[in-house]
Amino acid sequence: MHTPSWSRARSTAGASSPATPVQRPSHLPAMSSSASLYSQPTSNTLGAHSKLVNVTRVAIEGVAKHDQDGATIRMYLKLALPVENAIAHTSIPLFPEGGIKIVKSQVHPLDQHSSPYQFSPNVSPMLSRAAHALDLPKRLHESYLSVLEDASLDSPEYGSTSSPFTRTSSIKSAKQRPVDTEPLDERFTGKITVSNYQVTFVPPKELPSRSRLQQQFEDTEPSSRNAAATPGKIRRQSVIERNSCQFMAVIEVWIPYTFRPPRSPYVLHIPVPRCLQNTIRLRISGAPAVSSSLASLSSVEDDGGGGAWDVMCEPPVTRNPSRLARTTSSNSFADDESSDSSFHSNATEGCRVEGTFISTEMIRVRWSKPLKPMALKGGQETRRRAGVQRSSGEMSCTVLGKAPAPGPSSDAEGILMKVEYRGTCSGVWFSGVATQVALDLSLESKGSEVHWPSPVGSGWSVTGGVGFTGHHTGGSSSTSRPSSMDFGVPGGLPSPLEMPTRPRYDSTSSSSSLLRAPLPVPNVADYSFEGSTSSLTGSGTSAHASVFSSTSATPEALPIDHKPDSPITLHLNLDALNSSQSSTPGTFDFSITGTVVVVARNSTTRARQKQALRPPDAVTDVSLLPRFTLLAAEQESTSFTLRNEVPEEAMTVEVYNPSGDVLNAQTRKTVLQPGKTTTCGDGGARIALKVISEPASTRAQQAPEALATTPVASDVPALKVTSPAPSGPKLIPSVFARVSPLMSKYRSSLAECAVRVEITVHDVDGSGWLRFSLGQGVVSKMDMVVASMGGRAVPLERLEKSLLLVDAERSHPDTRAFIGSDHGVLALDYLLPSKGPAATMVIQLPVFEHVVGKCEVSVRSVPGIEVDACNLAHTQHARESTEFLHFMAPPNFSPRLTISKSPSNKLVSKLTPVLRLLKVLNGIAPYLLHLITISLLFLLGSEMQLVKLSAQSCPASQSSHGWHPPPIASTYTVTNTVTSIQYRSTEAPTPSSSSLSQTTPLPSTHHDTTHEHELHETPTIDIRKTYIPDARETPARPPTPQVNEDAQLALMYHLPWSAREQVRQIAETTAAHVLQGMQVMLQVARKLYHYPLDPPP
Repeated sequence: MHTPSWSRARSTAGASSPATPVQRPSHLPAMSSSASLYSQPTSNTLGAHSKLVNVTRVAIEGVAKHDQDGATIRMYLKLALPVENAIAHTSIPLFPEGGIKIVKSQVHPLDQHSSPYQFSPNVSPMLSRAAHALDLPKRLHESYLSVLEDASLDSPEYGSTSSPFTRTSSIKSAKQRPVDTEPLDERFTGKITVSNYQVTFVPPKELPSRSRLQQQFEDTEPSSRNAAATPGKIRRQSVIERNSCQFMAVIEVWIPYTFRPPRSPYVLHIPVPRCLQNTIRLRISGAPAVSSSLASLSSVEDDGGGGAWDVMCEPPVTRNPSRLARTTSSNSFADDESSDSSFHSNATEGCRVEGTFISTEMIRVRWSKPLKPMALKGGQETRRRAGVQRSSGEMSCTVLGKAPAPGPSSDAEGILMKVEYRGTCSGVWFSGVATQVALDLSLESKGSEVHWPSPVGSGWSVTGGVGFTGHHTGGSSSTSRPSSMDFGVPGGLPSPLEMPTRPRYDSTSSSSSLLRAPLPVPNVADYSFEGSTSSLTGSGTSAHASVFSSTSATPEALPIDHKPDSPITLHLNLDALNSSQSSTPGTFDFSITGTVVVVARNSTTRARQKQALRPPDAVTDVSLLPRFTLLAAEQESTSFTLRNEVPEEAMTVEVYNPSGDVLNAQTRKTVLQPGKTTTCGDGGARIALKVISEPASTRAQQAPEALATTPVASDVPALKVTSPAPSGPKLIPSVFARVSPLMSKYRSSLAECAVRVEITVHDVDGSGWLRFSLGQGVVSKMDMVVASMGGRAVPLERLEKSLLLVDAERSHPDTRAFIGSDHGVLALDYLLPSKGPAATMVIQLPVFEHVVGKCEVSVRSVPGIEVDACNLAHTQHARESTEFLHFMAPPNFSPRLTISKSPSNKLVSKLTPVLRLLKVLNGIAPYLLHLITISLLFLLGSEMQLVKLSAQSCPASQSSHGWHPPPIASTYTVTNTVTSIQYRSTEAPTPSSSSLSQTTPLPSTHHDTTHEHELHETPTIDIRKTYIPDARETPARPPTPQVNEDAQLALMYHLPWSAREQVRQIAETTAAHVLQGMQVMLQVARKLYHYPLDPPP
């Protein structure tokens, strides 16, 4: 077996002996002596062959359309394969597959000066485009097969993998094929394939020798190859390139979009091999119609057409300031394919990305419709706001004790509380190209005010997981962040926040791109349009992939210029959040911790009372637990945990439900002792600090001092000064009434009407009573159920004399309710009974002596009930109710409405007796049907029994003509004379009684047959004899069965067999018709009973 020359090592200089084989590299798999050198290695490790080929240039071209699921990309590679390390059938990895699909590929060899060997542009148009994209010299007129043929005739030092004779014959057979018909075979060029999730290059079987390559490099001068070429464009090749075979490869792939709108921009991830010279030319078509564009790399306003897309690339694509004319290119193309700008966009052609980029394993291109930035209060914040599909959090509140409220409410006391919120955001998304986005949170405290314990040294401590880059509260940012449209940081490079400070403008960015970039914020020290540099202020730190990062809210030495309930903005990097390094892409975890004072609002409006003025076991004002809310979350859930860490043992924490009266025992949930913990639901809870009673001696010692220092009279004027005096007419804000008609049992009449009136009340006249009237005669017939306010019962008092100014025609007593000085909603629930079988009912609502701002009446929709009249101004019909509105009702305004049964309901009431009867029939119909069926079956059984008895009485061999009755005995009269006898009848003469002929049996009526004779002179002798024929004298007949009386009584006994079958069929048909009629009657009865609805199936 001949050992191939290109698998041997070069012999030492000056040695005349043939070259000896080199030692096989340690990283290559060992081969047995019997194994073929050209078989694929048994172990094809990707890392083992990563240095067997050098990618010296990469060019990417493609088209992306928004109405497709991916983009078609062509990747042009220039490869250098060292001859010494080339192994046939070995897959050399180029770059990861990454979910792409290779459509087609082609490889063509180059000479030592990167000139393509002869090929036909008509047969291989991709090779012609590859030579243009890679900026290669003009193709040679020399065929690559001639180089291989010359190498086979030389010394077999670095020849092919076969013998010289076989190699020469195969090359000659390949040369006989015309160049314009087919490209070179894969055994001369190699191929591109996919192996072990890598796009790999398989070296060819036939390679030129090293001597041929060296001779080609030394004999061929650049000037002789291309006289018009610029000398500066041809560089000297290294020693490695001189001993390498060069190829150009074209790979056309289909790459699906990683993300698509509406919850994300178009994101295209293009895997590329590591290379120092990389160019891209990507055209994005199908742009939407927009009026203007933002300041991004794709927004070129000098084109006049306005940008159609916002585009961002990572790593950044840099344009070429000056491009050399390619006089040696193999083809000429249009001007738009060789534009000098890295981004070109207009409304008709879309956008085109063109330029160079640094060495990377993946280039990411993002584009979307232009979005307008959102500016917060003050106009300084322009970071884009991201959306969240679902947010879940755990709110932990630790009660530390009581603390005075700072600021103007210093006289009020609140609850000192440490809050900690741990949130998880699932499905973070943003439809624009910006990767630096923000999320806004807010602390809600309904019915309470939240303050910092101290104006200095307090604030929020915020930490975050993967993708967290910082935060700011109010209008100040804790980090020097780049613009929201800046590029993200590639994976593996340090965060912009961790990079050292450097000049503001990057040297790699062009002047035109800086004009399109947003201007830096004044308080940002270092700024770069590329987003690669940024400085960190204060104590801000950056986030790592798996470690929470935290940023301090404010420096401890500076006062806080914002309140605790001010919005907190979290800064996120979407590229890091959605990267493959994250365990859960699109999920963001963060934590917020701080200490605040929660003060109830009703306690801040009046002065704080001292302990001497409070009763024992006094309870502080009830406050609702604060909670953090993510403003952009579509779904949000929060769980609460409450812990008592009050140092004083004389205080307990009382926990109440979120709603209800605190004086009601059912509202209080639990009493939390020091050191204990309880959990609450999504609605949270209300808490209050309760002071345990002190001994009487201690209270007696403290009472005089308290009375002397804080007199009661000094507190009352303070309340009058701080509270503005009411002005204008006395007004009740709103009255809402809900009317629910109640029908009788059979819906034949209107039985009652349930009315609920909700009055927004306050002490209008200072008496603590609210006066109202319910109309003439209503109070006597009205069944008052309850009057309540804030969950507690309110006492009612009926006045004998009316004080309201109403007409004498409707004079009636008044009712008043004691509301005290509270503000809230007074609820009145009562029933209005019907006045008899009348079809109408008048609903009388409360009348007030003050102006009512808004009067609203809602009548629940009931089938068969309609509103005839109402004196309110506005009417609105809905599916479930009818709404009546009246605004600014004058004093003593009496709202009334009349309801009645609709005509259809009246018709139903008239048909009620019939419906009741049909209901009864519907109930007994199944039993009647069963009884009739049983009767029919009983009669049919009786008839069948009689038929069976009749069949038993019939002869076994009876013919089918009928049933003949048995013969009956006959009586004959015979007269014998001595003389001759002359008969008148036609019968033959009978000589003697012994010679009687057989006679026909007479009917069953037994008539005697008498023959008259004429006697001539001789006396006659009459003989009467009953004759019973003998069996020997008559023909043989079957034995006659005995017929009993039951068989003779049956009607079927006298019918032939054919009539019996007809009777059976008639009986069955009759029974079927009867059953069918009963079913029809049953269906009609069910329809009448369920009218007007259809009966259930």
